[in-house]
Amino acid sequence: MKKIVIITLCLALIAAVTLSVVACGVTDEFSKFEKVFESGVKTLETAEEGKTENQGTAELVQSRILFGAEAEELPLENEPTLLSKVEQALGYWQSIKDNQVVVDEGTIAIKETFAALKENYKLLKESGVGLTPEEKQYFLDKALEAAGAKDAIEGTIEKVYIVIGESRSLFRFSTIDQALPILMSASENMQIRTSNVVILRQIVEEANAMLVAKIAEIPAE
Repeated sequence: MKKIVIITLCLALIAAVTLSVVACGVTDEFSKFEKVFESGVKTLETAEEGKTENQGTAELVQSRILFGAEAEELPLENEPTLLSKVEQALGYWQSIKDNQVVVDEGTIAIKETFAALKENYKLLKESGVGLTPEEKQYFLDKALEAAGAKDAIEGTIEKVYIVIGESRSLFRFSTIDQALPILMSASENMQIRTSNVVILRQIVEEANAMLVAKIAEIPAE
């Protein structure tokens, strides 16, 4: 009899643990989505820190490229090729600046919309309105998509302004051949960052719009 009671208690304990794991696991699809976006916002803030610390140095790069000739004497026969390379370098730098505008706007929009989304989900819960199975799957799918975008942004950190700052001594006419690959790489990483910020913004705005539509369907008391 004692053996049967022990076995029964063990089975009950296993069942309780299993239910607890399920309850705290992936059944809360919104929580998984929320966690991914919170991590994404932190990643964007890290990228912002890199920009703030090194943008001054990067601005100096543009001045060096434009006015470096004042300190260097170059054969006249090199002038056409050199000017072409200068234009190329400035083109990369302009691309970085243009993309930074999109990143800045996107980061602000992501933070604001994410905050609104959490409030709207809280309102739905307080109103006793749950997510449909399709909506739950939607949040799981979007969490995976957002995680991929976040990882891509993370991979660009320290590869734009920081690398430009560390290589500032190369931004002279006499070493422009060494500077061009650095600027090209920084520009490419900035484009990756921008594209994935756009993806994160689209995801969070679409998800918030879905919750807003659900709130609008709640009958007035």
